Amino acid sequence: NNKVYKLPVNEREKEYEEYTVENTIRSINGKMYASIEAISKAFNVLLEETSQNFSIYTLDYLISIYDANVKKWGYTGIAEQSFENDKALLHGYLIGKKEGGLYKIIDTNNTKEIVLDRYKSIEFNENTQEFFITDTLDKMGVINLDGTTKINTMYDSISLLSKKYGLYIVEQNKKYGVISSEDKSIIYPEYDSIGLNNSNFLGNKYLILDELIPVCKDKKWGAYNKNGNLVLGLEYDELGYSSTAIEINGVKQLVEPVIAIKRAEGVVVKKEEKYGLLDITGKELVPIDVEGIYAINEIVDEDEKYFMLYNGKELNVIERL
Repeated sequence: NNKVYKLPVNEREKEYEEYTVENTIRSINGKMYASIEAISKAFNVLLEETSQNFSIYTLDYLISIYDANVKKWGYTGIAEQSFENDKALLHGYLIGKKEGGLYKIIDTNNTKEIVLDRYKSIEFNENTQEFFITDTLDKMGVINLDGTTKINTMYDSISLLSKKYGLYIVEQNKKYGVISSEDKSIIYPEYDSIGLNNSNFLGNKYLILDELIPVCKDKKWGAYNKNGNLVLGLEYDELGYSSTAIEINGVKQLVEPVIAIKRAEGVVVKKEEKYGLLDITGKELVPIDVEGIYAINEIVDEDEKYFMLYNGKELNVIERL
């Protein structure tokens, strides 16, 4: 493969960061072989190759070297270390701290400041290769590596929703919405939350079936598609079946929670203690009249894995559809 996937060690609920590298990573006779580029991405190190050897520099070593250098350039040092900002060094940038506690981005190749403004905080995003910045008015925005503005500083918070589609979650006045990488509104910031709050769901909790963005307002759930069209109205008590057990004929059975069924392009919804399945356009696939829609852990086959309970009878979802 030519993909590298990364995830913070103690943040399994987050979406994996995906990186494409030029040369294929291969497994040969039980050993894995990768290019310098892939190794640098995977292990957060800087590698230099000569005709005789490799030099491998860890982030800790690079920080110690550059912290001394930036003091010679008129800074008080590198900004308070965070793992994300440390990784900027692997891409030729560092965050320098000036007197008064404000920060600037420095190109390490020619020690040039790449932004004219000063910021209260700057955070490098390795996945998108950009900087999330906060100005002196506590408003957040995004700038590119060359210092040009990508998203204006007008939000209380910004986080990445999808690198693939260039979508960001924004907060204004304690309400949340979604904007595009062109700084255009996709979902107006009027919701109490964006994204699933189900800890059992592994994957991008902000984008179901690579299409639907869950929203919640006044404890009611709905979903927009990634183009900004409301396809599931704000009328559901929950998105997904979140329980890890179901009772069938008085016997409790362990099951796997289900948010969506990819094979059917359907999303599980809950209303008044009943469940149903809707497709990504809002069309009803299973009426909201069953006691649960769930998966059996040990079954791998998509056609055999998903079940629903109706009037005490267990039915195969795909078969019924």
